[in-house]
Order: sequence, then C-alpha cells, then structure tokens
Amino acid sequence: MSGVRVYVTAVGPVARDVAERLRGAGMVLVDEPGPDVVVVLAAKTVDEALDACPAAFRPGHDRLLVLADSFDPAGVLRAVRMGASAVLCPVASPVSRLVAGVHSALHGDGVVPYQALVRLLGRSGDGTVVEVEALTAKQTAVLQLMADGLGNSAIARALACSEHTVKNVIYDLTARLRVRNRAHAVAHAVRLGLI
Repeated sequence: MSGVRVYVTAVGPVARDVAERLRGAGMVLVDEPGPDVVVVLAAKTVDEALDACPAAFRPGHDRLLVLADSFDPAGVLRAVRMGASAVLCPVASPVSRLVAGVHSALHGDGVVPYQALVRLLGRSGDGTVVEVEALTAKQTAVLQLMADGLGNSAIARALACSEHTVKNVIYDLTARLRVRNRAHAVAHAVRLGLI
C-alpha cells in the first residue's frame, strides 16, 4: 500500500534519513498532522522524540509512530500513553520494517521491540519467581521465531507445519508461561532465559 501520508518530525541527523527512507518507500510526506496521517517522531531517545511532537498533534486521535535509537521503560510507557501504537529503532530497521511500522500505526496495531517490553514487564510488583516447566523443542522454536518478529504463517513456513499447529503451540505457551499475549510470552521467555 503506497501513498500513505506521513508527517515526520525528528531531532538530529535522523530526520533527513527517516524522511528519505519513507519517501523512497512510496510514503507521501505532508506538512502537518491531520486525519489519516501517521505522525512519525524520531530522535535518539523516546523522550526526545515525544518532546518534538507538534502542537497540532491530538493524543488519542492522531496516529503515532515513535522511532528512537534507545528505549527506556518510562519513555516507552509515556509514548504508549500519548497514543503511540508503534515504537521502533530506525537505525536497526530496514525500510520494510519502517513501512510496516507506519502501517501498524495507521491501523492501530501495536508494535514495540521485545527488548523494551522485557524491561517494561520486568518490573514485577512482588518480586516472586514463578517456575516454568521445560519447553518442548517446537515451543522453543516458535518462541524464537516470534521474538524475531515473524507472524503465524511465516512461523508455519519456517517450521514446515500448519498455521493451525502454530496457533496451538502459542496457545499452549501462553498457558504454560502464564502470559496474556505473544509479546508478553516473548518478554517473559527472555527474562527467564528460555530463549
């Protein structure tokens, strides 16, 4: 899907690079935020990106993608509270990943790097450690592929099994790890050293 309209505001040298990469991918750069425009904020840290947010931005109404080289839990939480549905690292992301981030923000799909999720979810309230049964080889493989950002169909192709099998493995994983969703499963598995 080309022709998606984006408003880019960035701090530092990342500005020109992000704008050129998005323009090269067929995105239309506009001069101000508005309906059906993805606001892209880019800077070295999440907080710096959010501080560069335009005055015309309406939290909760406008679509927001935050690009930052480093993530801290407080900054990511602030971004999510401002309405960011996607947070990515522009330097480590190929153009296809940036485009996917724009589309995720446009459609309201959540994308947060699992390293940031691990740090956010790593703040347990009571500090208790829950023991987990050893994972099967297939569960470990699915978790690793989820951590690499693959969807169910791509995981099925990589493991030469059906998408239904992948869904069943993920369902079993969420129950075994006592987590709510895929991102939480990956974060929990990383924190426990399972992957």
